[in-house]
Amino acid sequence: MSKLVSLDCHITEEATRWQTAVSSFPHPSVLDSPQWCQLIQDFYRFPSWTWLSADSDQAQGLSTLYRVSSFLLGDRLINSPFFGTSGFHFKDPATLQLLLNAGVDLGRERDVDFIEIRSRTPLPEPFQHDNTFALFDLSLDQDIDDIWHNRLSSNVRQNIRRSAKNAYRFESNTDPEIAHAVLARTLRIHGTPFHGKTFFQRIRDRLGDQVSFSCVEKAGKPVAAALVIWDEHSMSTPYIGSLEPDRSEGVGYFQYWELIKEGVRRGKTKFEFGRSPRKSTHASYKKKWGAGEIPLFHNYLLIGSGTRYRTVGNPSKLELTATKLWSHLPLILTRYLGPGLQHHIA
Repeated sequence: MSKLVSLDCHITEEATRWQTAVSSFPHPSVLDSPQWCQLIQDFYRFPSWTWLSADSDQAQGLSTLYRVSSFLLGDRLINSPFFGTSGFHFKDPATLQLLLNAGVDLGRERDVDFIEIRSRTPLPEPFQHDNTFALFDLSLDQDIDDIWHNRLSSNVRQNIRRSAKNAYRFESNTDPEIAHAVLARTLRIHGTPFHGKTFFQRIRDRLGDQVSFSCVEKAGKPVAAALVIWDEHSMSTPYIGSLEPDRSEGVGYFQYWELIKEGVRRGKTKFEFGRSPRKSTHASYKKKWGAGEIPLFHNYLLIGSGTRYRTVGNPSKLELTATKLWSHLPLILTRYLGPGLQHHIA
């Protein structure tokens, strides 16, 4: 019979047990780790609760929920703030129910508006789910020539060849400063508040060689960048972008292709392109690379009376107006205000 144990990521013995449990689940991610929880807790001050379900010292399930209070999206408990589907694992239906019951009890005790668990599988009733978004994964289990000929569309190959005429230079390193500067400009153009540079520095300090920052330069000027997470068997780019006029010249294709080659060199078997709204231009772009579409379920349960589920996938007219306005604000202002607003759109 499995029992639930609460774990604290800041207590060394409990963090060790936590990491051992994570390693026992299929496809563990650094975003499941106690180090990542420490980062989110310490930097954004999100309270968190973690439960380990164990049977005779064998991990059967693990769940971490963060409390994120937002004037935009409400007061909620969420397993994976900002990106990914981390922090929720179970090996059997009984363990799943045990973890869900703990989360629901906590939500009622804390009087939150709702609980949201992002996962690749739908949760049982009374949870409902929103599937506005999908995940996109590219298999890297072939050599680079096979990926070029058998995975990439002819359009992608053509754009990679076109980008090669621009004398771009790709570099992957551990310095977040240049990458952050490019991404802050890119996200502003898309109308999205962005993390501060200090957050990127903390990611590097906490995750070590499990994170890198890519940069593409042209004539010494940074024109594209990405934050890259390296798990045991996979890689992902939670944030990636490029600047005009080089975006129109195909620098984004150049950067993705260089990252794919680096992933193959490191022996990774999967490139997680991240989430995008289904049937969006972003989704179409990822499919051109041969990435398969995988359902992403934003499972939610309303807790407070008279509350409603709110998500960035279904923005209100006010939020759409704010997005448009943000894209026209001066960069110096968005870099100052962005980190504070990120707290509200996690």
